[in-house]
Order: sequence, then structure tokens, then C-alpha cells
Amino acid sequence: MFVHSVGIARKDAAVRSGHRQTTALRTVGGALPSTGVETAGPSSLEGELDAVEAALTRAQAALKEQLARARSLRRELAEAPRLAPVPEEPGRELVLSARREVWVALAPAPSLACLKDAEAQFADLTSQGVALRALYPRTVLAVDGGAEHLERTAELGVECRVVDIQQIFTAVVDQQFVFMAAGLRPGEEGETVFRAPRDVALLRQSFERTWCSARRVHPGSRARQRLTAEQLTMLRLMNSGVKDEKIARLMGVSSRTLSRLMARAMEELEARSRFEAGARAAELGLLS
Repeated sequence: MFVHSVGIARKDAAVRSGHRQTTALRTVGGALPSTGVETAGPSSLEGELDAVEAALTRAQAALKEQLARARSLRRELAEAPRLAPVPEEPGRELVLSARREVWVALAPAPSLACLKDAEAQFADLTSQGVALRALYPRTVLAVDGGAEHLERTAELGVECRVVDIQQIFTAVVDQQFVFMAAGLRPGEEGETVFRAPRDVALLRQSFERTWCSARRVHPGSRARQRLTAEQLTMLRLMNSGVKDEKIARLMGVSSRTLSRLMARAMEELEARSRFEAGARAAELGLLS
């Protein structure tokens, strides 16, 4: 009887010990990520630990790959050419920030003050080696001092052309930005800056089409304004090799009148001889 009781007690202790071990394993298993496998014993727990280790290894590999990509991108950014900063304020600052070239279309009926302002900006830009194109409305010739402004601008090295169509103030800067103003010049209301590549490309094409249809302005604009139609005709005939007698006959004037026309033309061209007058007229594009 005593032996039987001892056996029963030992069995009860073994069962209680097994329950305690199972509870401990389940507690540890609950602290680990679930793998969908029920914890049933030490072998099951070892499998879960292997799964966790494999997941951590994959995560570590993914992090290393992302780190390598970030370092590669950093190197590319460091090696990429840096663009010039875009001025916060449009208008004058944007135009004067040009480094390579500026194409400008002036608004209709520019005032003399506007022309002087443009001339000062052109001088500043050309002194820095910036190439310039300037489209003027034909009305600039009616402005007092307009012809002289064109002459001085051309002498600065600016390519000038005159167009008949109406236009608004436009500046294409380094083929990267386009500034447009509803007013006569920068600083007035209605200013817009286009930076999107597609917008800039379309506005550049529009400017180029207008440029191709405009008339050239030669550095001899002031001389052309001062010379009369008879004097220009005489110079063209002389340049063609026609003799004086025939020139007088073709123009319907006397030899004395022809001589006076030549003297005045030489004075306007600041030439000391007929040959120099013809060469100067050709240089200024007056014979075309």
C-alpha cells in the first residue's frame, strides 16, 4: 500500500514538471515572431529560432543593398555639373544672371528711357562675353534717338533686327529660362518666368521664327538715316564701276550736282576720298 502511494506521488510530480517545462517554452515562443508553427517542444522552438535568424539575415542583406545605392547616388550627385542658381526675383536680375547668351524682344513703342536702360544692360552683358540678340519693333525708328541707339547697340556687338509685328517684352536667358513682361521693360506688372523645359523650348522656337523673318540692322544705320536716296544710289552705281558721266545721266543730274552729292556723302561717311567713301559704305552695309 505504501509502495503504491509512493508510485502515484512520483507520477504526479513528473506530470507537474512536464507542465512547467511546456509553459516555459510557450512563454519564450510567444516573445518571438510567429512562424505559424505551434510550439510543441524544444525541437519546435529551435525551428522558430532558425526562421527568425534567416529573416534577420535577409533584412541585413536588403539594408546593405539600400546603403550601397544611397552611396552610389551621393557620388553621382557630387559629380553632376552644378547649374547656376535661379534668381528669386524675375526681370532685371534674371537677365543679368546670363552666362552665355540672351535673346531679347522689346515691346512696342519703347521710350527713350527704356532704350537707354536696355543699352546699359547690353553693355554690361557684352563686357562679360554674353552673346546678344535684340528684336526691335519698327516703331523704334520713330523714337527720337532710336536710330542712334540701334547704331550704338550694334557697335557693342549685339545682333539687332527690326520686326513689323507687335510683341511683348521677352528675354530668353541661356536657353534655360524665359522671362516675359506685359509692360515695356522688367520691373513692371504682369511678369512671368517660364522654367519648364517644354515651355522654354516652345518660346525659343517662337522667337527664332520671328528672328528669321526680321530685317537686319547694320552698324551703318545712322549713316543710312543721314544719306539721301540720291547719295545712296550714286554710291551703289560707283561701287558697280559705272563712270561719273553715265551716273549723272542715269540719275538725271549734272556733273556739278553729282560732285556736290559726292562731297556731302564723303562728309557723312567721314571719308577723305571717293574710294574711302565707297569702302566705308560697303563696310556699313549701305550698298546692299
